[in-house]
Amino acid sequence: MEYNIRRFQMLKKSEYLESFYLNNQMPTRQVIVVGDEKTGKSALIERILHKEFLEEYIPTIINIHSKEYAYRAQTADLEIVEIGGGINSTDLRSKYYRDCDFVIICFSLADQSFSKIGNWVTEINRVRPNITKILVGTNGDFSDRTVPFNAVKQFVSVNYINRYYKISSRDDVNIRKLVRNVLIPILFDPDSCDDPHPSDASNFKVCLWGPPGSGKTAFRNTLCGGTNEPTFYSESRAILKLCERFWNVCIGEQYDGCDELRNLTLDGCNILLITIDLTDKNSIGRVLSYACPANFPIVIVGLKSDIYDAEDPNAVDNEDINGLITATKAILYAEGNACNLNDCNQILEESMAAALSWFEQQNKNTN
Repeated sequence: MEYNIRRFQMLKKSEYLESFYLNNQMPTRQVIVVGDEKTGKSALIERILHKEFLEEYIPTIINIHSKEYAYRAQTADLEIVEIGGGINSTDLRSKYYRDCDFVIICFSLADQSFSKIGNWVTEINRVRPNITKILVGTNGDFSDRTVPFNAVKQFVSVNYINRYYKISSRDDVNIRKLVRNVLIPILFDPDSCDDPHPSDASNFKVCLWGPPGSGKTAFRNTLCGGTNEPTFYSESRAILKLCERFWNVCIGEQYDGCDELRNLTLDGCNILLITIDLTDKNSIGRVLSYACPANFPIVIVGLKSDIYDAEDPNAVDNEDINGLITATKAILYAEGNACNLNDCNQILEESMAAALSWFEQQNKNTN
């Protein structure tokens, strides 16, 4: 079979896919699934592979599963290695850590297994500190969950977990999302895996929060296009100089659970921009009520600078801004006119430069 090498190079495929096209071989990717006993590893795998729920608990020593996936006229083989939580052989697991492409770490939201996942991360990091790590909270259908969301969020941030998913194998909740957002990209484009410490801004994913009326939708639309309708949640993508994707989120204060929903939108993002209305002091208080993520690059963006009047008693002043920066531990404050493309580009470039410096410092601290 002949291949058009020039056309292939123009497509800018990864070396992994290049091997597939040129050698006509089906690529194989391997994932290791670990976690304490009875944390739902087997049930998760059964749901992924066969779309069925495994009712019976059968203790696992080691199981190796395989499934072929097809995506856009290409095929690849996924090998899932399940290692029982009762296995005490670190050497055995280390062998698989060295050879696998990523690791799924399971814990149950309905028991105390969350307190032990730090041990799993430490064990993995001794062998492959930079491997992609996916954290999965199982038994999400249990009403008496014992693990608070903020505890998981903090663990993910501190330990540089690439992704976190709360799933229910019984009710088939978020399983497809896990396959679509993690397994498929790793199988067919391994270079697309989210890096918690990116070295450049070419694939930055930006999450945008802010109170209603603070100008975040106008800011997003100036860069990405779109309408200026009030936003509850929207995701848009734009190929810009420094940014590939925006996540734009506006949660009205009247909605229950809005903090949890906001934090769910951080999944896979590298930087959080929080907008405030410089003409309205109330926007400061609204942002202060947010449950902002810890150990995460946050930029405060003051908008409506074109109509800002420092003499207006209702306008935001320097003391308000400094207090907000301190409370959110923001790495940068920037301001401008949300409808001015130059202002928006400058804010974005300054924000990403600050975030890259922040990630660089984090890398130094962990080495």
